[in-house]
Amino acid sequence: MLTRRLLSIPLAAALLFCLSAGLCSCVGDREVRNSAALVAQAAILQIKNPSSPEPGLLCSGMLTETQFRELSQEGYATFINLRPTSEEGTGWESDFIKGLGGTYINLPISGAAGISEANARKLAAILDEAQRPAALYCGSSNRVGALLGLAKFHLEGASADEAVIYAKQAGMTRLEPVLRKLTATAKN
Repeated sequence: MLTRRLLSIPLAAALLFCLSAGLCSCVGDREVRNSAALVAQAAILQIKNPSSPEPGLLCSGMLTETQFRELSQEGYATFINLRPTSEEGTGWESDFIKGLGGTYINLPISGAAGISEANARKLAAILDEAQRPAALYCGSSNRVGALLGLAKFHLEGASADEAVIYAKQAGMTRLEPVLRKLTATAKN
């Protein structure tokens, strides 16, 4: 009995630390690292333009074989690619990720023309089903951020400005005018 109590004190202290520091959160019935922890991990792996706008979701630019392998070893099970297979440097990820035991999903978004309400809804549906932690990437994270911002606008009722802020947190840069135009001409 005494041993059990002694073991539970460090466990309780660790849990209290995680909760108070905000290092853990729940997604469904799974505990995942928070956004700051995911971005710190991504920086260590030298991932291009990492961000984590929500727990369990790492957004970034294109990943390398080494980064896929490391993320897989860290528990990432789902990898969502927004790059069309015709885009230079892509098309090889599916077999590679499946070889790691992960799930690969390709939602091809061709630049600004692919930023649409329909594609934002498709991405939201994919993310709703994705096992977390998940990695969502394109060439630079610009398309990632724009689509996530548009989904926030259409599906969560965010204002146009809130959608842009969220999109920037997720990596959007040059597509801001496209997102602003789409949110100005649509109703959420």
